This record gives sequence, structure tokens and C-alpha cells, in this order.
Amino acid sequence: MARAVELAPERATVAVATSTPFIRLLTAQGREALEERTRTLHALANRYEITEDSLTAENARMPHDMSLEILERSAWVLGSGAITLRALSYWRMGDHGIGDYLNATCSTVGEMLDTVTKHISLLHDGIRVSMREEDDVTLVTCELHDDVAQHHWYAENTLGKIIVELRNAFGGGSIPGLLRAYFAHSAPSYEKEYQPVFRVHTDFAHGENALVFQTSALDTPMPTADPVLHSLLQRQAAAMLPTRRAHRTLIDRVRTVAREELATSYGDQSRVAKRLGMSSATLRRKLEQEHHIRYTNILSDIRKDIAVTCLSQSSLSIDEIGRRAGFSQKTAFYRAFKRWLGCTPAEYRLANRVR
Repeated sequence: MARAVELAPERATVAVATSTPFIRLLTAQGREALEERTRTLHALANRYEITEDSLTAENARMPHDMSLEILERSAWVLGSGAITLRALSYWRMGDHGIGDYLNATCSTVGEMLDTVTKHISLLHDGIRVSMREEDDVTLVTCELHDDVAQHHWYAENTLGKIIVELRNAFGGGSIPGLLRAYFAHSAPSYEKEYQPVFRVHTDFAHGENALVFQTSALDTPMPTADPVLHSLLQRQAAAMLPTRRAHRTLIDRVRTVAREELATSYGDQSRVAKRLGMSSATLRRKLEQEHHIRYTNILSDIRKDIAVTCLSQSSLSIDEIGRRAGFSQKTAFYRAFKRWLGCTPAEYRLANRVR
């Protein structure tokens, strides 16, 4: 049985199949919108060192950061931040693979919600969906893991997808027991676009992302239930779940993104912070208060590592090594290297060259 295509275990990944409704949305905007997305995908595949053929493979996945950049560019093309809400109307059964059928064949609403919590990583292994009871209601919550670049689009899409799937199962009518929706972020400029999707009262800046159900309604039978098929799909889905990602600290994540940014922005802190889903000020505060380190120190260590590795293990020119280490000027590279090791790059290479 084919397993999901997996990337480096330290990166959160997203199933490429989740792009299908977004592609339909952009296609509806015209050829130029779709062509722009294709150009973006091509450029990002090169930057993330992923072959475009691998993105068309069965059960293909892409890094979370890459999916976020595609969403940001697509939202710009669309001219609206409501891209994830609008894409939900373009979803069709089977777009997201086996998970769609696994959910639809559940026996009850409660089983369907529980199935989502156990199999969300089929779509995104950096998202956590959970359920908890409070008095007579049950909350289905959604959050991104803390080592993943944050953006409210993912909560919108995940909770919205649950709503669309349930509404589809119940023939487009009301969803049994659904009372309201909560979102952790403030009301966006496109607030009015939530109502057509959720069709219940929506609260913003609530502290968490959640759908609120009347607990007693979770026993409502699903009209699309198929216990035999559901059992077969469960076994297949279990074999397709991505392996658990190793948890990464903020410093690990900063190092990964900063190293990637050396080639395009010389490790600019504001770009690194944006890719991690926070402001430059927040990144600086978290590093200094929680980890007692400055971003400049992390960047300096990365540059040093690149420089000494290239000098000892490659035949690249010293000028090229300086560029790879994120220096725009040769003199700046020489000054930094002398500060790091007390010698020039040429002297270090002569003494440490691997022969």
C-alpha cells in the first residue's frame, strides 16, 4: 500500500491535495490568476529544493512554510484575505483524498468529529484538532503546533471544512447541534464572509478556535454512514498517516529559516519573523526573554558554520563562500571571520583543508 510522500521530519507538512479547491477558486478568476500561482509554485519549489514532479506524486506533501507563502501570494492575486473561506465553496467530495470518505462514512456526528481529530495529519501534520466537553456542550478546537508559522487561515480552513463536510452529509441543511464558532484572532476586514460558511454566530478574539456543539446532538446518525466501508478506510488511512514530527524549539526554527533567507535577503530578521508567523519585535522578545539569545548571535553562528565548512570541505573561492555565508561585501566577510577565529579565511583554509 502506498505511503504518503514525506519530507524532512523536522518540518511540518501539508498534503498537496488541499490545494485543489484553491486552484478551482483561482481558475474562476481567469487564466492570469492561475498562471501567477503556477509561477509562484515553480519559484518556491526551487527555493525549498523540491522537484515539481514530487508535488504531483500520489499523496504528495509540501512544507507548511511553502503552503503559507502560496496562500499569501494567492490572496494577493485574489485581492482578498478571505481566500480560505471562499475556497471552501469549491471543495468537492474526494478532493482531499481518503479523509473525505472516511469522515462521510462515520455512523454519527460525534464519530465524524472524533475521526477528524485522529486523522487531521493526513491533511496537515502541524495542526491539532481536539474535543472537550464543558457542561452540556462539546468544543471542537483547532490550533497550530507552536513550532509552526502561525496564521488564522489554517483555523478558518480546518473548522470551515468540518462545517462544509457535515452540511454536505446532511443534504445542505442545518447541522445538528452546531451552536456557534469561536476564533482566536480579531475580526478581519472580511468578517461578513464567515456567515455564508458557518451560518451560526461567530465570535472573534475569543482566545481559541472552536466549533461549539450541543453534546446531546453528537449521537445524531450521519445520513451517509457506511460502517463496513468506514472500517476498511480506517485501516488504509492508518497506513497513510505521516510519521510524527520531531518537536523543534524556536531557536531551531529560526536557524532553519534564517539559513534559507541568507540566499535572498542576507538573513533579514523581519523576513525570518514573517515566515515564522510573528512580528520582528515579537521574535526579538521571545528569543531574548525565553531563550536568552539575540537574533544577531544566531545569524552570526550560521554564517560561521557555513564559512568554516565551505573553507575546509570545498574548493569554492573565498569570495563565493562569503556570499554563501550572507555577506554582500568581501571586506565585511573578512572582518567577521577574523573576529570569529582570529585568522583570515585563507589562513584557516590552509590549516584545515580536508585533503
